[in-house]
Amino acid sequence: MTTIVYRNGVMVGDTRAYSGSAAPIGVKDKIFEIGGYLVGVSTSHVGLAERIHAWFSHGRKEPLADFLPSHLNVESLQVLAVAPDGAAIYIAETLLPIAVTDEYYAIGSGDKQALGALAMGATAR
Repeated sequence: MTTIVYRNGVMVGDTRAYSGSAAPIGVKDKIFEIGGYLVGVSTSHVGLAERIHAWFSHGRKEPLADFLPSHLNVESLQVLAVAPDGAAIYIAETLLPIAVTDEYYAIGSGDKQALGALAMGATAR
């Protein structure tokens, strides 16, 4: 239930928080600025976004899989991280960072709609 979009140095996303994928429980930050990186996290696992934030804050020195408790379900995880120079990485359930290159990006449950809008010239906002 998340949509995070990046284009031309701007990353935006919704702030609705859910308990897993069921009931709304308020709002939360899904995008962080860490060491110059813009990091957007989409997941249905409560608390996983904060673990991703901590991993980036610690410099990504260890594999992400080693940084997370083994019992976490990461099937719904999507991370988009964009460096100040525009280089981007995508992380999903394999927990392996993959370099991506494109003019714009979108992750989360609304990614297809967002990508369509971006393809038609929409800004990230």
